[in-house]
Amino acid sequence: MAARFRAPPAFGSRSSWRGEKKVLYVDDLTTLPGATSQGFAGALMDWMVAHARANDCQGVHLDTGYTRHAAHRLYLRKGLQLNCHHLALDLGQR
Repeated sequence: MAARFRAPPAFGSRSSWRGEKKVLYVDDLTTLPGATSQGFAGALMDWMVAHARANDCQGVHLDTGYTRHAAHRLYLRKGLQLNCHHLALDLGQR
């Protein structure tokens, strides 16, 4: 499988109760509807972890949609742990 990843994910510093640490932060990882279950997301996950290690990150953080159960299974198989819920309140236009 050949894949090209054009833009690297953003790096940032995220606060935790343990202090500051450098992490690779991913705001949702999605696959085009016609390209699911072909290994692309898994390959991208492997690349992200290798990229984070090569750049001295102490972790990878990923935010994902609450109902994306198939994606969650992949993330858990890849070793990510569910460690928080991200809550939001849409205030709409006033």
